[in-house]
Amino acid sequence: MIVPPVEELPVQKITEVNKAAFCRLLRRDSMSKLICIDPGHGGYDPGVVAGARESDFNLVVALDLKAELEKDGCRVVMTRTSDTALGNNEKADLQQRCKISDNSGADLFLSIHANAGGGNGAEAYCLSGGQGQIMAAELVECLKPVMGYHGTPVKDGSGLYVVKHTAAPAVLLEVGFMDSSDFKLLAANFHRFGALLAPPLIKFLGGSVTPAVNDKEKGLTMIREGLRLLGG
Repeated sequence: MIVPPVEELPVQKITEVNKAAFCRLLRRDSMSKLICIDPGHGGYDPGVVAGARESDFNLVVALDLKAELEKDGCRVVMTRTSDTALGNNEKADLQQRCKISDNSGADLFLSIHANAGGGNGAEAYCLSGGQGQIMAAELVECLKPVMGYHGTPVKDGSGLYVVKHTAAPAVLLEVGFMDSSDFKLLAANFHRFGALLAPPLIKFLGGSVTPAVNDKEKGLTMIREGLRLLGG
């Protein structure tokens, strides 16, 4: 499709552009922050197996969250998008997850998991202080209406490899317990968790802010690109 110069487009043509999608395009162009989403386990390592495989649950939630963030123009990198391990052993796998985050220049690392041990409720692990602790508290609060808390909801994650060894502030989120009565809640709501977790991340990444486009040429370029992507 050939997009004519904006100056030659009839006003009607521009006003027919999907406004929501066009605003997302503008926001995506303006954002500098990036999140790395890590669905825990995968491949030979299923994680908890109790009614379902934790690795599958983690991946579904992570992909749903990715879709929610990208709908709002946010920049996302994933450590995995299929049922695969990232190393031949646990240490190599965890190192690769950190490496993906570091190499992408991520501003936040979020590892998604489900818990085991017979408890109930959501909890998050992070290092003390800074953006990781702030985001851990906000994310676990998003899950509270559905899952409740497991004791003190934000816990010390200094003993967890991916929390300690990523360059970006890191959060390991345990959505709930697969081997307790939580499982029914996880199963009934697994496609809701992405939407529940998205709002504080969108705010952090800048997706809730629609930037002003002051430079005329940049604005015209974005309109042309928007029309091309939207089939206008």
